[in-house]
Amino acid sequence: MESMNYKSPIKVRNIEIVNQLKEFYSLSSNIDLPKDIETQVIDIAVKKIDQDKKVVEKRLLGLNKEDEFVLTSLLLGNALQVTRLSQQKITQDLDYQIPDFLVCTRVPKIVDKDGDKINRFFVEVKKLSENESDFKITQDYFNKLKKYCKTYSLPLYFAIKLELGGVGFSQWALIFSDTVENSGQIKKLKIRKDSKEEDCYLFTLKDLLSKDFSGLWMDNHLLFLSEGSVYRKVYDINKESPIHITSETGEDLGGLVEVELKNGSISEKVTFEKDKHDVRDIIFYNIAMRIARGKETIQTTNTTTEKIIEADKNYSIPLYHLVLEIYLHLRSRFGESWKEPRSDISFYLSHLTDFDYKISYFIRDIIINLHKNNIIKLIRMVPDFLMENDD
Repeated sequence: MESMNYKSPIKVRNIEIVNQLKEFYSLSSNIDLPKDIETQVIDIAVKKIDQDKKVVEKRLLGLNKEDEFVLTSLLLGNALQVTRLSQQKITQDLDYQIPDFLVCTRVPKIVDKDGDKINRFFVEVKKLSENESDFKITQDYFNKLKKYCKTYSLPLYFAIKLELGGVGFSQWALIFSDTVENSGQIKKLKIRKDSKEEDCYLFTLKDLLSKDFSGLWMDNHLLFLSEGSVYRKVYDINKESPIHITSETGEDLGGLVEVELKNGSISEKVTFEKDKHDVRDIIFYNIAMRIARGKETIQTTNTTTEKIIEADKNYSIPLYHLVLEIYLHLRSRFGESWKEPRSDISFYLSHLTDFDYKISYFIRDIIINLHKNNIIKLIRMVPDFLMENDD
């Protein structure tokens, strides 16, 4: 009788402990775990990982990028499912690497006119250091991810977060793995300062984004504000309003009574009164305030202040940033009352309700109506190969 060779017990990797520690933090927050128990568990985990506690905390912070990707995808409204994949392998096959997420999205109608098709793919989330625009990944890690995805006959994408100083917001790029493989250079590099040199794919995201429009699957657009567009708001010291304004110096400017967005002869305006609390008007104000760019002028009377911002050139803003920023702002002020004000993405992701989806729907719907009324333009870049058979 032939003997059977069993593999040795699977060793728990540091990344698995870090992921589980993040889940523990979430659980501890939700059930009000006593502080001494929380501290004890964290200390044991840090000792097991055998890294400085600050390093572990930095790694935990890095995992927040994954939550931001998930929340942004859901708020954009095109993702049907985003499933987090456990990084723990049941087998000890070192040739495979499990990606972060399995994603299912609708195929946009610009590609599928019937609007009844879905697209499924794996996503690995990465983050670049601040002001870094070159992305690198070891060829070995890349191949292990690809091998895992090939097992399920599904494509692999990279969701990459950029932190560019001076831009005012984080930027996300969804890149197809084939684009990385076909366009990236292969160089000997260190992924981290303390790591050894390995063969790595290296590419500049700007170059890849000119060839890859995978953001299509998340239904992302660029919001385009044309030169000459005007944002106008009026406060009145004698009027009460759902929104009360104070200046940066603390001066009371009164209630917000009127907000207008204008492009040429076309305008859209909302007014606020004491007992008028229309959530769509409040969202319109938040959209208008955040897309305003250009030269500011202020006119005052004894009781009113009128602020006008006119676009001095064409501006573009990623839709995902606008939706996420407004959602986080409104979510911290409406809905259930939490024990303390919260605005962190991981917290809201773990407490998503129908209320959250309604907020994001209203934000998107108002932006779409502004596009239909030619106040702004929503631009979607589509790969040429998807348009070849378009009539």
